[in-house]
Amino acid sequence: MKYGFAQIRDTTEVIWLCIVQPEVDAAVAILDEEYQRYSPNDQESYILGRIGHHRVAIAHPPSGTYGTNAAADIASRIPDRFPSIRFGLLVGIAGGCPNPRDAEKDIRLGDVVVSRPRKEHGGVLQIDMGQRTEKDGFKIQSHLDKPPRLLRNAIVCLQTEHGKGTPRRMDDTIDDLYKRHKRHKLARFISPGSANDRLFQSGYRHGTKLTNCSECDPNRIEKREARGSTYPRVHYGTIASGNVVMKSAEERDRLRDEKDVYCFEMEAAGVMDSFPFLVIRGICDYSDSHKNKNWQNYAAFAAAAYAKDLLACVPKAPVAPKHIGNCSIGSLSAHSVDQALELRPDEFRHDLETIINGMVTDYEADFLQVRLPRYRQFTEKYKLESPGHWDGGVGEAATFDHFNRTGANQLLVDPGIDFQRRLRAARAHSFILSNWHGQTARYVVYNTLLQLWDYVKSVLD
Repeated sequence: MKYGFAQIRDTTEVIWLCIVQPEVDAAVAILDEEYQRYSPNDQESYILGRIGHHRVAIAHPPSGTYGTNAAADIASRIPDRFPSIRFGLLVGIAGGCPNPRDAEKDIRLGDVVVSRPRKEHGGVLQIDMGQRTEKDGFKIQSHLDKPPRLLRNAIVCLQTEHGKGTPRRMDDTIDDLYKRHKRHKLARFISPGSANDRLFQSGYRHGTKLTNCSECDPNRIEKREARGSTYPRVHYGTIASGNVVMKSAEERDRLRDEKDVYCFEMEAAGVMDSFPFLVIRGICDYSDSHKNKNWQNYAAFAAAAYAKDLLACVPKAPVAPKHIGNCSIGSLSAHSVDQALELRPDEFRHDLETIINGMVTDYEADFLQVRLPRYRQFTEKYKLESPGHWDGGVGEAATFDHFNRTGANQLLVDPGIDFQRRLRAARAHSFILSNWHGQTARYVVYNTLLQLWDYVKSVLD
């Protein structure tokens, strides 16, 4: 279905911020539907689409632009670009802080790290801002905001699901990638495999021009137990952020031990205080001198798969009423439709689709005895009001807007009756007469269903 740009922009509720190309490609790969692309200037671009029941804007700067300043520049303009944005996800790659001595914290390539607030910071630690003293040396000072409560609640929901042994949706997303990568040219996102996950001892530096470590001493590789699953683990903890690439194993280990840092990246510190973001990072290297790009694509995809899983735990924003005054959708009060959508949007849409399918499939069935009762059951369930209510009968017992044929006729010939009441009686009388064979009611019902379906899709899609 095609949508107007203004409609998509004004109903987009999630900003998904990426910086480097593998992150953008991974985000696009997991979209359930892509709408269109939008570049308001040379400093930022957006890819608009849908993930589950959320409309998402994937934002990214020009190629070659990265760091806290680039991220902050885009984040500062988000409220002006998308008026309905509720929160942001900063999704991409990072260098990990492995810990071979602690199996629970021994981060591997392809794992995912999610920012978790602590007492002294909001889950992101800015490591290039602080003060240097003679006694303590350089002391980090960081007071970045926490992710929004809505996302923190969703994380708890997701952790509970995973803790119960419920199959992870992110694993299904990865499995689906393996099934379709040849057909859709997504092979670059496939995991390089555990054989290519090598952690060198902290004191052993990369001493060759070859970036693939083929000439590095294999005897200096840390020995770690093989995992029972090839799927990425998800870790929740502190993410270090700054404008300097971390390529020192010694400094990495120091910050891991002193600040409980799980990974290093270069954008989060630029956005946390300007817009409510959650940071999600796939681990593509070990933040040491052996850094290379072999794992970037898979790590970006793993982070995107987790983000998609998380969004499934975030409820869709309540549908705000779209109508004021005495508006109607077909024969229904638009206000009553808006109220139903606000309370139970997904259930309303499902029931509407079911009733429409039945009304079309069973078109030859008797309208008054079979199809109309189904329609009325639907409207009664959601308390959808009509300007005039018809009981569905024929003959003298038929009523519309609480008038039967005889009563309406009597009011029409009585000049002493209020003008508006006589007008309502005239409408009821003409409607009842035209329904001896159910033809007018048939038109009214199908016309209402058509208008209602168009309206519901415009609001929820």
